[in-house]
Amino acid sequence: MAIIRSCRVEETPDAFRHLAWQVFFASRGRGVSLDAHFPWLRGGGYDDRSWLLEADKQPAAMLCTRRGTNSGVNFYAVGLVCTAPAFERRGFATWLLQAALEEIGSDVPVLLWTSQHAFYERFGFTLADPSVVATCTFPTSARTAAAIWQRNDWCAEDRYSSCFGGQRGLPTFVTELERWQSVWDPAASLVLRGGAMPIVLELAASEESVPALLSEIGVPLLMLNLPRPVPLIDRLRAAGVAIDARSTAIAMWRPGLIDCGALKSLDISLLDRF
Repeated sequence: MAIIRSCRVEETPDAFRHLAWQVFFASRGRGVSLDAHFPWLRGGGYDDRSWLLEADKQPAAMLCTRRGTNSGVNFYAVGLVCTAPAFERRGFATWLLQAALEEIGSDVPVLLWTSQHAFYERFGFTLADPSVVATCTFPTSARTAAAIWQRNDWCAEDRYSSCFGGQRGLPTFVTELERWQSVWDPAASLVLRGGAMPIVLELAASEESVPALLSEIGVPLLMLNLPRPVPLIDRLRAAGVAIDARSTAIAMWRPGLIDCGALKSLDISLLDRF
Protein backbone atom coordinates (compact mmCIF):
# COMPACT_ATOMS: atom_id res chain seq x y z
CA MET A 1 0.00 0.00 0.00
CA ALA A 2 1.36 3.44 -0.96
CA ILE A 3 0.55 6.62 0.96
CA ILE A 4 1.34 10.24 0.00
CA ARG A 5 1.54 13.05 2.52
CA SER A 6 3.18 16.44 2.76
CA CYS A 7 4.71 18.37 5.63
CA ARG A 8 6.84 21.42 6.27
CA VAL A 9 10.45 20.64 5.40
CA GLU A 10 11.60 20.93 9.02
CA GLU A 11 9.19 18.10 9.86
CA THR A 12 10.66 15.71 7.28
CA PRO A 13 11.28 12.34 8.99
CA ASP A 14 14.90 11.26 9.30
CA ALA A 15 14.23 8.21 7.12
CA PHE A 16 13.38 10.47 4.17
CA ARG A 17 16.32 12.78 4.87
CA HIS A 18 18.49 9.67 4.75
CA LEU A 19 16.92 8.72 1.41
CA ALA A 20 17.83 12.12 -0.08
CA TRP A 21 21.39 11.85 1.25
CA GLN A 22 21.83 8.37 -0.19
CA VAL A 23 20.46 9.22 -3.64
CA PHE A 24 22.13 12.59 -4.21
CA PHE A 25 25.37 12.21 -2.29
CA ALA A 26 26.41 8.88 -0.78
CA SER A 27 25.68 6.89 -3.95
CA ARG A 28 27.84 9.36 -5.92
CA GLY A 29 30.70 9.50 -3.45
CA ARG A 30 30.38 13.20 -2.72
CA GLY A 31 28.93 15.68 -0.24
CA VAL A 32 29.52 17.14 3.20
CA SER A 33 26.15 16.70 4.91
CA LEU A 34 22.52 17.30 4.01
CA ASP A 35 22.49 20.37 6.28
CA ALA A 36 25.60 21.80 4.60
CA HIS A 37 24.10 21.52 1.11
CA PHE A 38 20.40 22.11 1.88
CA PRO A 39 20.20 24.01 5.20
CA TRP A 40 16.71 25.25 4.30
CA LEU A 41 15.48 21.71 5.00
CA ARG A 42 15.62 22.79 8.66
CA GLY A 43 13.11 25.59 7.94
CA GLY A 44 13.25 29.33 7.39
CA GLY A 45 12.00 29.56 3.80
CA TYR A 46 8.91 31.40 2.61
CA ASP A 47 6.95 28.18 2.11
CA ASP A 48 8.97 24.97 1.80
CA ARG A 49 7.29 21.57 1.88
CA SER A 50 8.35 17.96 1.59
CA TRP A 51 6.18 15.54 -0.32
CA LEU A 52 6.62 11.98 0.91
CA LEU A 53 5.50 8.62 -0.44
CA GLU A 54 5.58 5.55 1.78
CA ALA A 55 5.15 2.04 0.39
CA ASP A 56 5.02 -1.06 2.58
CA LYS A 57 5.71 1.31 5.50
CA GLN A 58 9.07 2.24 3.94
CA PRO A 59 10.29 5.61 2.54
CA ALA A 60 9.85 5.08 -1.19
CA ALA A 61 10.03 8.51 -2.84
CA MET A 62 10.15 12.20 -1.99
CA LEU A 63 10.43 15.68 -3.45
CA CYS A 64 10.43 19.22 -2.11
CA THR A 65 8.61 22.36 -3.25
CA ARG A 66 9.70 25.91 -2.43
CA ARG A 67 7.82 29.16 -2.97
CA GLY A 68 10.04 31.78 -4.57
CA THR A 69 9.92 35.36 -5.77
CA ASN A 70 12.17 37.12 -8.28
CA SER A 71 11.75 40.49 -10.02
CA GLY A 72 8.14 40.68 -8.83
CA VAL A 73 7.26 37.21 -10.19
CA ASN A 74 5.97 34.65 -7.70
CA PHE A 75 6.56 31.00 -8.53
CA TYR A 76 7.27 27.58 -7.06
CA ALA A 77 10.32 25.38 -7.56
CA VAL A 78 10.48 21.59 -7.37
CA GLY A 79 13.61 19.67 -6.44
CA LEU A 80 15.17 16.76 -4.55
CA VAL A 81 12.99 14.37 -6.55
CA CYS A 82 14.21 10.89 -5.66
CA THR A 83 13.07 7.30 -5.41
CA ALA A 84 14.57 4.57 -3.25
CA PRO A 85 16.29 1.94 -5.46
CA ALA A 86 14.01 -0.82 -4.18
CA PHE A 87 10.93 1.09 -5.40
CA GLU A 88 12.09 2.31 -8.81
CA ARG A 89 10.02 1.80 -11.98
CA ARG A 90 6.73 1.71 -10.11
CA GLY A 91 5.55 5.20 -11.07
CA PHE A 92 5.99 6.64 -7.59
CA ALA A 93 7.85 9.77 -8.73
CA THR A 94 5.08 10.48 -11.27
CA TRP A 95 2.40 10.01 -8.66
CA LEU A 96 4.20 12.25 -6.17
CA LEU A 97 4.87 15.01 -8.71
CA GLN A 98 1.26 14.99 -9.86
CA ALA A 99 0.10 15.45 -6.27
CA ALA A 100 2.50 18.36 -5.65
CA LEU A 101 1.62 20.14 -8.92
CA GLU A 102 -2.08 19.73 -8.27
CA GLU A 103 -1.64 21.39 -4.88
CA ILE A 104 0.36 24.28 -6.43
CA GLY A 105 -2.26 24.80 -9.14
CA SER A 106 -2.00 25.16 -12.90
CA ASP A 107 -1.91 29.00 -12.93
CA VAL A 108 1.36 29.33 -11.00
CA PRO A 109 4.76 29.10 -12.73
CA VAL A 110 6.90 26.17 -11.58
CA LEU A 111 10.67 25.85 -12.01
CA LEU A 112 12.95 22.85 -11.71
CA TRP A 113 16.51 21.89 -12.61
CA THR A 114 17.01 18.50 -14.25
CA SER A 115 18.63 16.55 -17.07
CA GLN A 116 15.55 14.31 -17.37
CA HIS A 117 13.84 16.55 -19.91
CA ALA A 118 11.51 13.98 -21.48
CA PHE A 119 10.03 12.97 -18.13
CA TYR A 120 9.12 16.52 -17.11
CA GLU A 121 7.87 17.56 -20.54
CA ARG A 122 4.94 15.24 -19.86
CA PHE A 123 3.90 17.63 -17.08
CA GLY A 124 4.07 20.77 -19.25
CA PHE A 125 7.66 21.83 -18.49
CA THR A 126 9.78 23.39 -21.25
CA LEU A 127 13.51 24.11 -21.37
CA ALA A 128 14.79 27.56 -20.44
CA ASP A 129 17.93 29.07 -21.93
CA PRO A 130 20.90 26.84 -21.10
CA SER A 131 23.34 27.60 -18.33
CA VAL A 132 26.90 28.25 -19.41
CA VAL A 133 30.08 26.78 -17.93
CA ALA A 134 33.02 28.80 -19.25
CA THR A 135 36.67 27.89 -18.74
CA CYS A 136 38.67 31.14 -18.92
CA THR A 137 42.37 31.25 -19.71
CA PHE A 138 43.96 34.60 -18.89
CA PRO A 139 47.03 35.85 -20.76
CA THR A 140 50.14 36.07 -18.58
CA SER A 141 50.33 39.83 -19.10
CA ALA A 142 46.87 40.26 -17.59
CA ARG A 143 47.52 38.34 -14.38
CA THR A 144 48.55 40.14 -11.21
CA ALA A 145 48.93 39.15 -7.60
CA ALA A 146 45.69 38.50 -5.76
CA ALA A 147 46.35 41.32 -3.27
CA ILE A 148 43.45 43.24 -4.81
CA TRP A 149 41.08 40.75 -3.18
CA GLN A 150 40.27 40.21 0.47
CA ARG A 151 39.43 36.55 1.03
CA ASN A 152 36.87 35.52 3.64
CA ASP A 153 34.79 32.56 4.64
CA TRP A 154 31.40 32.32 2.96
CA CYS A 155 29.43 34.73 5.13
CA ALA A 156 25.86 34.89 6.42
CA GLU A 157 25.05 37.67 3.96
CA ASP A 158 25.78 35.32 1.06
CA ARG A 159 23.90 32.42 2.58
CA TYR A 160 20.53 34.15 2.85
CA SER A 161 18.27 33.55 -0.15
CA SER A 162 16.18 36.56 -1.13
CA CYS A 163 14.59 34.29 -3.74
CA PHE A 164 13.28 31.53 -1.45
CA GLY A 165 14.00 32.80 2.06
CA GLY A 166 16.04 30.75 4.48
CA GLN A 167 19.63 29.71 4.03
CA ARG A 168 21.44 28.73 0.86
CA GLY A 169 23.84 25.82 1.06
CA LEU A 170 26.86 24.51 -0.78
CA PRO A 171 26.24 23.36 -4.36
CA THR A 172 26.25 19.58 -4.60
CA PHE A 173 29.63 19.50 -6.38
CA VAL A 174 31.68 21.57 -3.88
CA THR A 175 32.70 21.13 -0.24
CA GLU A 176 33.55 24.74 0.63
CA LEU A 177 33.10 28.28 -0.66
CA GLU A 178 34.88 31.60 -0.14
CA ARG A 179 33.74 35.19 -0.49
CA TRP A 180 36.23 37.56 -2.12
CA GLN A 181 35.75 41.29 -1.70
CA SER A 182 37.54 43.76 -3.95
CA VAL A 183 39.83 46.08 -2.00
CA TRP A 184 39.52 48.97 -4.44
CA ASP A 185 35.87 48.49 -5.44
CA PRO A 186 33.67 47.78 -2.37
CA ALA A 187 30.70 46.99 -4.61
CA ALA A 188 32.56 44.12 -6.31
CA SER A 189 32.55 40.65 -4.79
CA LEU A 190 32.77 36.99 -5.79
CA VAL A 191 31.53 33.74 -4.30
CA LEU A 192 33.75 30.95 -5.48
CA ARG A 193 35.33 27.62 -4.77
CA GLY A 194 39.04 28.20 -4.38
CA GLY A 195 41.93 26.07 -5.56
CA ALA A 196 44.24 25.85 -8.55
CA MET A 197 41.29 26.47 -10.87
CA PRO A 198 38.66 28.49 -8.97
CA ILE A 199 34.99 28.14 -9.87
CA VAL A 200 33.11 31.46 -9.72
CA LEU A 201 29.49 30.80 -8.80
CA GLU A 202 28.27 34.31 -8.13
CA LEU A 203 29.69 37.74 -8.87
CA ALA A 204 28.63 41.29 -8.18
CA ALA A 205 30.37 43.94 -10.29
CA SER A 206 29.75 46.24 -13.19
CA GLU A 207 30.05 44.26 -16.40
CA GLU A 208 32.82 46.44 -17.82
CA SER A 209 35.00 45.86 -14.74
CA VAL A 210 34.65 42.06 -14.68
CA PRO A 211 37.57 41.15 -17.02
CA ALA A 212 40.04 43.17 -14.95
CA LEU A 213 38.64 41.91 -11.65
CA LEU A 214 38.81 38.27 -12.71
CA SER A 215 42.34 38.61 -14.05
CA GLU A 216 43.39 39.92 -10.64
CA ILE A 217 42.47 36.62 -9.00
CA GLY A 218 45.99 35.75 -10.14
CA VAL A 219 45.49 32.28 -11.64
CA PRO A 220 45.88 31.18 -15.28
CA LEU A 221 42.57 29.29 -15.34
CA LEU A 222 39.19 29.74 -13.74
CA MET A 223 35.66 28.58 -14.42
CA LEU A 224 32.53 30.71 -14.58
CA ASN A 225 29.13 29.18 -13.93
CA LEU A 226 26.55 31.49 -15.49
CA PRO A 227 22.76 30.98 -15.24
CA ARG A 228 22.33 31.66 -18.98
CA PRO A 229 24.28 33.08 -21.96
CA VAL A 230 25.23 36.68 -21.22
CA PRO A 231 27.23 39.42 -23.01
CA LEU A 232 29.94 38.98 -20.37
CA ILE A 233 31.42 36.14 -22.43
CA ASP A 234 31.94 38.45 -25.41
CA ARG A 235 33.43 41.14 -23.17
CA LEU A 236 35.97 38.68 -21.74
CA ARG A 237 36.98 37.54 -25.23
CA ALA A 238 37.44 41.17 -26.29
CA ALA A 239 39.78 41.60 -23.32
CA GLY A 240 42.02 38.80 -24.62
CA VAL A 241 40.69 36.02 -22.40
CA ALA A 242 40.46 32.64 -24.14
CA ILE A 243 37.00 31.14 -23.49
CA ASP A 244 35.97 27.51 -23.79
CA ALA A 245 32.22 27.63 -23.14
CA ARG A 246 29.73 24.79 -23.04
CA SER A 247 26.00 24.87 -22.44
CA THR A 248 24.13 22.74 -19.94
CA ALA A 249 20.36 22.70 -20.39
CA ILE A 250 18.86 21.87 -17.01
CA ALA A 251 16.39 24.65 -16.10
CA MET A 252 12.76 23.92 -17.05
CA TRP A 253 9.61 25.98 -16.51
CA ARG A 254 5.95 25.12 -16.42
CA PRO A 255 4.82 28.68 -17.18
CA GLY A 256 1.29 28.74 -15.83
CA LEU A 257 -0.26 32.11 -16.71
CA ILE A 258 3.09 33.91 -17.05
CA ASP A 259 4.76 34.46 -20.43
CA CYS A 260 7.53 31.87 -20.78
CA GLY A 261 9.92 34.45 -22.22
CA ALA A 262 9.54 36.59 -19.11
CA LEU A 263 10.28 33.60 -16.89
CA LYS A 264 13.43 32.71 -18.82
CA SER A 265 14.79 36.21 -18.24
CA LEU A 266 14.63 35.91 -14.44
CA ASP A 267 18.07 36.08 -12.83
CA ILE A 268 17.98 33.20 -10.35
CA SER A 269 21.37 32.49 -8.78
CA LEU A 270 23.05 29.14 -9.23
CA LEU A 271 23.41 29.02 -5.44
CA ASP A 272 19.60 28.88 -5.14
CA ARG A 273 19.31 25.64 -7.12
CA PHE A 274 18.28 22.46 -5.38
